[in-house]
Amino acid sequence: MDAASTCPICGCVLPGRARRVTVRVGEHHIALGQGCHSGRDPLALALLEATGISFIAAGRLALGRFWVRLPRSAQQFLVAYDTGDRLTPFSFDLDLPANVRV
Repeated sequence: MDAASTCPICGCVLPGRARRVTVRVGEHHIALGQGCHSGRDPLALALLEATGISFIAAGRLALGRFWVRLPRSAQQFLVAYDTGDRLTPFSFDLDLPANVRV
């Protein structure tokens, strides 16, 4: 994909090739997710499956020294999960910076 990625800190556009990954949070992720553990919630499990990375903090995905902001739908899912709301499977696209290998 010939697209510019954005800076994970300030959101400015960075030159280079971004890699788009579709993350699918399924029923099995929801069933296996563990509360009070950011590395084992359903979203982290789905991210691990899609990218090999699962560290999430404050609505962002840690990629080495880079942070990638999660889409609003993923952030809202985490809030719903943490508050005990009923969850349904969903998917979202995540644009990884060109210089991050997963």
